[in-house]
Amino acid sequence: MRHDFSQANTSVRGKVIRFWALLTCVLFVSLAFCYVYDQVWGNADRLISGVAYQNVFSTLFWLDILSLGFGIGFTSRKNSVQNGSLALLSGMVCLLVLEGVGYLILIVKHIQTPPITFRRFYIPSGVASIRPFPAGDLDPVAGRLHVPNGYDTFVTCQDDTIHWSYNAAGAHDRQRQLINPDLTKKRIAIVGDSFLEGYMVNTSDRCSSILERKTGLEHLNFAVNGSNPVHYYLMYKRVAKAYAADVLIIGFLPANDFEILDERIAYRRVEHPQYNPYWQGVYPNYTLHYSLANVSQSIFHGNTTQASLLNVVDSVYATLSLGDKFKADVLAHSSLFRLADALTVKRYRNGQFTKYEQFSEEEWHYVSYSLTKLIAEAKGKKVLIVSIPTLADLTALKKGTPNRIDPLLANFCQEKGVNFIPLAPSFLAYKGNLGNLYIECDGHWSAKGESFAADALLRHPIYCSLIR
Repeated sequence: MRHDFSQANTSVRGKVIRFWALLTCVLFVSLAFCYVYDQVWGNADRLISGVAYQNVFSTLFWLDILSLGFGIGFTSRKNSVQNGSLALLSGMVCLLVLEGVGYLILIVKHIQTPPITFRRFYIPSGVASIRPFPAGDLDPVAGRLHVPNGYDTFVTCQDDTIHWSYNAAGAHDRQRQLINPDLTKKRIAIVGDSFLEGYMVNTSDRCSSILERKTGLEHLNFAVNGSNPVHYYLMYKRVAKAYAADVLIIGFLPANDFEILDERIAYRRVEHPQYNPYWQGVYPNYTLHYSLANVSQSIFHGNTTQASLLNVVDSVYATLSLGDKFKADVLAHSSLFRLADALTVKRYRNGQFTKYEQFSEEEWHYVSYSLTKLIAEAKGKKVLIVSIPTLADLTALKKGTPNRIDPLLANFCQEKGVNFIPLAPSFLAYKGNLGNLYIECDGHWSAKGESFAADALLRHPIYCSLIR
């Protein structure tokens, strides 16, 4: 009986191998057909109707090999191999079922998560022509910038129509002269991210515009949404420094300015090739690096074709380690990880944690190094760092969460000989509904919040002393 069973097992294994060999041949023939079609009737760009067929077939070949391995394992003469193969397959099936449930939750519950793009396998025509809006990766040194002399009109999540214009420097501001046109008055330059840029309001309603009207002093706004302290430093060095200013205001947003965009998140760039400056190394021995070889490779550069974008995606993927390739192919598309991220965001918005308290020593070193470089670049200028709270931060602070970052920034500024204004105390002292100062569907300051922030600065003795 044992001999008969062994023969039967061998026979089944032979059938399994022949089946998968036939399937492999079908895949090769299909790949060859797609290649010929692309070369003869297509654009010879490895894309057919936006589908990156070579990458698709490459993945199918690996799945074919994996399935063959399971088939051989199931027909093995060793029970341990059979049981191991069955256990592994069962685990994979369970994960697939959980992933399916996760996707259903994302669809049915309408949980807000970034869309899944599968960029390695499909690049629709519209993606390749993304225009940098409201900012893009345009400068080889600074990275993010607005389109010089550009203009945008868009509708916010509150159905408000917003009009923006950008000056020759690519700043969200009116045209400015390099030299102060009135040397009897001080001139203020501003760097930061979306909050100081005035991301969700008309230009006239934002904090810097209000400060300019009420003081009669120029407030040159070089803040760019989506940027971070590394970018603040490079933006000042590359662009803002050329415009003679007496005072530099740096906006620091704890909510996302602690994010470290180094090579550890390289797998994310497969889906969204972005040109990010970052510090590489261990504090204080950092060196400046960029996430892509060239700024024109960025999906947010504005002139990428489908073929060139696929080349960038493939080149980024090729440089990844095996572990990062797994993250790019699996984790980046996992509904379970997206649900975990969504729950984290929900906890943050509910005030269950805040970056005012929860940040690591590494994150602080990364931030403080960027600020130190920026302060050194602004030598001879009066410098003011302003910390900015989100509504979620204020919710957590009102619940009694310790504020670690503002005392740390105060000590840092004292050591560096610069000024510091934390806005959280002013916002916490607001007598009305704090939610009115923020846009509910977005999280940035509303026009009322912009006005309140401007008034808080105008009332603060440090700001008043700097502009005199």
